Amino acid sequence: MEKRSDSKISIAVIGCGEQAVENLLPSLMQIDSASIVALCDIDETKAAKAARSFRNAHVFKDYKDMFSKLKLDAVVLAGPPQMHFDVAQLALRNDKHVFVEKPPTV
Repeated sequence: MEKRSDSKISIAVIGCGEQAVENLLPSLMQIDSASIVALCDIDETKAAKAARSFRNAHVFKDYKDMFSKLKLDAVVLAGPPQMHFDVAQLALRNDKHVFVEKPPTV
């Protein structure tokens, strides 16, 4: 997927637990060309709390709903390994770049 030089990479983070909040999100915030546009977690409270650091970021409980409503360039999967395969497969089928937190999948 080619990125226009005048735009940021729109990223959604799926899974807003400790690893995402303590490590992944702070790292992503250091990338000037990255824009966190959505946070998704089955516990919507966790997603909303993580979204406080990102102006205009959308909060979702359902990743399928998120994919249908937003134009994303990439997703970061930081949920439990049991969800990695299904979510990554959907993202890849929709031409999204995918980062899967280890372990990659069961």
